[in-house]
Amino acid sequence: ATARAEARITMPLKDKIRREEVDYRIEATLREVSSDRIVAGRALTSEKLEMWATTEEIRLEGPFLLDGAPIRATWHQPLGAAAAEGGRIEGSIALSDATLDALDIPLPEGMIAGRGTGQFQLDLPRDEPPRLALQSDLSGLEVAIPGLGWSKPASQTGGFELSAVLSEVPVVEALSLSAPGLALEGGITLGAEGGFDEVNFESLRVGDWLDASVTLTPRGAGRSPAISVTEGRLDLRNLPDGDGGPGDGAPIDVRLTEIVVSDGISLSPVIGSLQQGRAGLSGVLDARVNGRTPVRATLAPANAGTAFRVQSNNAGGVIQDAGLTPNARGGALDLVLTPIVGARKGTYDGQFLIEGGIRLRKAPILADLLDAISVVGLIDQLQGPGILFNTVDGKFRLTTNQLHLLEAAGVGASLGVSAEGIYDFRIKKMDISGVISPIYFVNAIGAVISRRGEGLFGFNYRMTGSPDDPRVGVNPLSI
Repeated sequence: ATARAEARITMPLKDKIRREEVDYRIEATLREVSSDRIVAGRALTSEKLEMWATTEEIRLEGPFLLDGAPIRATWHQPLGAAAAEGGRIEGSIALSDATLDALDIPLPEGMIAGRGTGQFQLDLPRDEPPRLALQSDLSGLEVAIPGLGWSKPASQTGGFELSAVLSEVPVVEALSLSAPGLALEGGITLGAEGGFDEVNFESLRVGDWLDASVTLTPRGAGRSPAISVTEGRLDLRNLPDGDGGPGDGAPIDVRLTEIVVSDGISLSPVIGSLQQGRAGLSGVLDARVNGRTPVRATLAPANAGTAFRVQSNNAGGVIQDAGLTPNARGGALDLVLTPIVGARKGTYDGQFLIEGGIRLRKAPILADLLDAISVVGLIDQLQGPGILFNTVDGKFRLTTNQLHLLEAAGVGASLGVSAEGIYDFRIKKMDISGVISPIYFVNAIGAVISRRGEGLFGFNYRMTGSPDDPRVGVNPLSI
């Protein structure tokens, strides 16, 4: 290093001058500066710096390179009694993936791209590792969360804060990021050989579809990290469009409080394991419908995203908990939901089958239907042990707020019923019509010339209003 300096020293001209009687100010221009002691163990270099020195502090100002990362900063080093507090470097730094690598703060691959600017403060306590505080508005930086389908273009701004201890193995104590469609807070555990051992987002909100805790764990170079999603809520109605992620089979461990399927229907809690591919998700989840009846959901890729197969040994409980009727018992349910190409997220074509016998007891809708066609014996049966349907099956379309029943039938020895119509989850209203065929075991000969669930003779019906207080109409002339 070379220096051109001017010094002004003021002191009394006498014997035995005390230190506090000497005052000085030094101004200098330093060139080709390098030091590995200002920030212990790291190379701090500069082509040109301005320096000031007084009895209270030494200050350097100008463009630096810290382990190759470009910064423009001021270094303060107190003198005298305050020297024990250590120095401080503060200023602005060019932010990029390479900058964070130079500071031994690697983020998950693909999380940062482009170039931005941050404001930082680097405290240099004596006999302790340096402590870094970094802030940025993220302008000029592309940011993405691998595997979560979120990204920020370079043109958008946001907020980024990082606190780290730059020890031999850096410790990222706190990390927060906010941008349109995302807010997260967490920390990073780094390995002894560089790279991260774990990224833990204690709070992560992505759009209006995910609010949870998320942990990312590396699986090796060039592979997206494993994901653990816990203690939060996933809303299938608002999942973003996308290609399904990196497509390399990244495992996802799921332990969520709730997954919202549609208005009025949710799965809670949810536990399982998934894999992520470009075509969609695959795996198995165990859950309870609205927190009650257990179901198992199998996920598989489909043309428009992810298809679901939901199975339960308690079909009556699933129907109750979904809000369709409060008095169904028994049966085994097998239901398939397939996303529709070009439709809004959360819209599915569905098919269902209930076997093993499902019994309806004290069902107000069915009671009103039977009363309307004056089938006294079946009304008594409904109030007692219930009416048994050996099988119930059908097709439907599920949107975020409605169930469109396209074709359904329930068949038992006592009764056959066909149905089609709409049920609105938001307002809990229905408009369903079909044919009811009593004494079905005799009447079933009519199945040759009628739809499933309809016998040789039957009555047309229509039900409107809420399931708890339906308005039922039967046309007796339609037999």
